[in-house]
Amino acid sequence: MRGKDLLTALQVDATGSLNMLSSFTYVYAVIDEKQTNHLVVVATDNKIEIKYEAKQPPLTVIQLVEILNDHKEASLYLKNSEDQLIYGYRLVEEGIIIG
Repeated sequence: MRGKDLLTALQVDATGSLNMLSSFTYVYAVIDEKQTNHLVVVATDNKIEIKYEAKQPPLTVIQLVEILNDHKEASLYLKNSEDQLIYGYRLVEEGIIIG
């Protein structure tokens, strides 16, 4: 998935029947079989890596959207023991889970 694809999907949810996207605060990911929102984003022109960092404050949806806007053509990866391509997300009570 590229940055612009995730932005488009988020925009559809924000204006569609699930009009509550603006109330979602955090971005979560499952890293090493644990769900966390202590994530850091490293972005280059063609790659956005999202990885766990214990001392990092929780990643917000707003922060993620800003990065996606700056790097629309970059592919999204989740950094576990190896890079895992991000294919989508799902909505949860306090945010979104990417994966």
